[in-house]
Amino acid sequence: MTYRKTPSYRMFTFFNYAILLFTAATMVYPFLNLLAISLSSPGEVLKGTVNLVPKGFTLRTYQVLINANEMMRTMVNTVYITVVGTVISLVMTLTFAYPLSREYVRVKGAVLKFVLFTMLFNGGMIPNYILVRNLGLLDTYWALMLPGAVSAYNLIIMVNFFKAVPKELEEAGIMDGMTDFQILFWIFIPLSMHAVATQALFYAVAKWNIFFQAIMYINDMKKYPLQVMLRQIILLDEAIGSATSDAVLDMPPETKKAAAIFFSVVPILAVYPFLQRYFISGVVVGSIKG
Repeated sequence: MTYRKTPSYRMFTFFNYAILLFTAATMVYPFLNLLAISLSSPGEVLKGTVNLVPKGFTLRTYQVLINANEMMRTMVNTVYITVVGTVISLVMTLTFAYPLSREYVRVKGAVLKFVLFTMLFNGGMIPNYILVRNLGLLDTYWALMLPGAVSAYNLIIMVNFFKAVPKELEEAGIMDGMTDFQILFWIFIPLSMHAVATQALFYAVAKWNIFFQAIMYINDMKKYPLQVMLRQIILLDEAIGSATSDAVLDMPPETKKAAAIFFSVVPILAVYPFLQRYFISGVVVGSIKG
């Protein structure tokens, strides 16, 4: 059956696409501008003539970034924090969500109310710092991965997703002698990969962009994540690599900052296309079922 497109419908569609294109342009333009500046020669950048297309194309800025020990060390730190922290958060979220999604767990209602309470209130910065210090986590990577490892929002999404799994599958697993962990990892998780991939993306982005916790809990500069180094480059205008290097001395601050920002954004953007097809269904289904 085909529907006749009325003038009002066509007008709505036109304005809808126009608004979406304008919104997309406001997001894409700064990204392309940063890329163009980072790939342009210092002279063209100083003239202020670079817009969306690189002028005097050069990769020297990225060569300096890659050769800088500080940048690569913080990149390695961030990759480690992101990978390990995401695995920890996923395991804790999945094992926490499974019992809360089962009807036979009597205290699940009280526990869910407690989880919702943490979405509205928290202990505050100073109590969190005291807790991390008393646990002996200061100046360790664990301080950036264990506190807040489970997101209440992500947990609720997984609880709702697990509720949609047919009870018959769980009962069949019990009859086959499977333990709770076997039912979770062999039945529930494979059937909920859309939600699991979405949670992985949420946690990975949060760990990749971790900044404030690193400032609070990490004193050793060798353990700083990438975002802390990025702040020092952008706000404090610290040099990349050796301060006596000719490649650094004649590098405009705008080029250095643009390259550092793009350098920190690209890795996480490269992961998104592989998880995009799970993203919408994982969030929508987990939000509305229950």
